[in-house]
Amino acid sequence: MIEMGELRVEIPEELREEMKELPNVNKMVTLTVSIPDELKKRMDEHPEINWSAFLKERFARKVEQLRKFEELVNKGEI
Repeated sequence: MIEMGELRVEIPEELREEMKELPNVNKMVTLTVSIPDELKKRMDEHPEINWSAFLKERFARKVEQLRKFEELVNKGEI
């Protein structure tokens, strides 16, 4: 849901589970992201894009990158 320059994103269960293991992460189901009005206008020019789904996928990808990085650190490969 996009509302007044804010993007509300529901976080998938598997990502919430991984986020619980990260320090200082709020265990919320909904995340609100504030964006500049100009960016919101430009996003609105692309109604074909599901921005919530886009961000969910990006969050999941980043968490997976962090997991892999931590695994390498724990193995002493970094």
